[in-house]
Amino acid sequence: MAAVALNPGIINTEMLQDCFGKESASQYPDARQWAKSAVPFLLKIGPKDNGQPLTVPGIPTD
Repeated sequence: MAAVALNPGIINTEMLQDCFGKESASQYPDARQWAKSAVPFLLKIGPKDNGQPLTVPGIPTD
C-alpha cells in the first residue's frame, strides 16, 4: 500500500461559487479543465512518490 497526499488545487464547482461568488470562482478551472492537467500528472504517480505531498501542476492553489 502507498499513500500520496494530493493537493488538487482550486476547482470551480458549485460549492466554490457559493463560497467565492460566481465571478470570483470563474477565474479557476472547472472540473473538465482540471482533468486535462490532472489526469496526465496522476497517471505518472508511482512508487517513487510514496509519502510525498504533491500538487497538481498548473492549477492555482491560493
